[in-house]
Amino acid sequence: MDNTSMESEGLHAPTGERSAERQSFDDALVHITRSMEAARLSAAQALNSEAVLLNWRIGTEMRTRQRGERWDSREIARLAADLRVRFPEAKGYSRECLEYMQRMAEAYADEAVVRDVFAKLPWKQNKVLIDRLTAYEDRLWYAQQAIAHGWGVAVLTAQIETGLRLRMKGADSRPATVPGASDTDRHREILAADSALALLSLPPSASTRRVEHALVANFRRLLLGMGHGFAYFGNQYRLDVGKQNFLLDLLFYHIPSHRFVVFDLRLGAFSPELAGQMCFYVTTIDDLVSDRRKSGTPLDEQTIGIVICRDAGQLAVKYTLRADRAPVGLGAHDCHSTTVPVDLLGILPSALEFQAIFRSAERAAEEQERSFGRRTSR
Repeated sequence: MDNTSMESEGLHAPTGERSAERQSFDDALVHITRSMEAARLSAAQALNSEAVLLNWRIGTEMRTRQRGERWDSREIARLAADLRVRFPEAKGYSRECLEYMQRMAEAYADEAVVRDVFAKLPWKQNKVLIDRLTAYEDRLWYAQQAIAHGWGVAVLTAQIETGLRLRMKGADSRPATVPGASDTDRHREILAADSALALLSLPPSASTRRVEHALVANFRRLLLGMGHGFAYFGNQYRLDVGKQNFLLDLLFYHIPSHRFVVFDLRLGAFSPELAGQMCFYVTTIDDLVSDRRKSGTPLDEQTIGIVICRDAGQLAVKYTLRADRAPVGLGAHDCHSTTVPVDLLGILPSALEFQAIFRSAERAAEEQERSFGRRTSR
């Protein structure tokens, strides 16, 4: 077969033609890549602007309440805790973050300036401006320079610390060129901000939240009514650890065994993350709440955590002990394993009893939600 027939049958193309096709493909790839990066950056900037503007509005609301209703640190802490309950997946709304929002609202009175300037910077850069500068004019100038030159946190901080604005006063020159972030790095930096991620964390529906809250309330009522020696200690019990706070579904004190019992009720499946979280709760209760560490002779026995959830479509009871005894996850059928503390055998309700309480509480919660739906549809 000659070359002409091979070419006509598409077995190969001349070198020049192949090179042209490859170049065309490469050009298309570059064009598409740039379009995607531009779109991603635009989306990241829009998300960041909304997040920073939201933070400013939250801070403004807090300032208004503080002046009119005498809000203090207790209300801020309560607000942070309640936001955590309503938006458990959202970060960036701790007490410390809320205080930054309030400081931002105090620093900038004009929403238009916030939208047009400060909202174009990630939240971390805004925190640098709030922490390191006091004059409005200085904050505005450095914000504009950071936007124009693509300064990240480190460069912005260095420029403030070395007094760039003061050094440039009376000079005709523009700021020295500083290596800025690429568009890819910039949208990654923006999306890494807790304030931006918070808007991406979709909260559960109002119906789901109502069912979950009703489940916890019904479980508490039914457990106390069984008379197993449980003393109610708190619902959404707050643990303060450093600058973070955590909320426990239910905390009881079991009088017969002299120990705290933490309950976590889940409509979904068990997960390793949930096991680690419960282990943290158990250890923290031991260290901060119980009398185990307060005297040479502990008054309280070791805290135990109990997670009741659905595993492979079936209800399961998971027991968790503190870290130095390793978390133990047990199926409902073998809750009397020797890994459960011996002094709890026959004293705590069995896994089957816990399952029965959970099911009753769940049915009651679902009926309450149906009743709510009938009332609102009238």
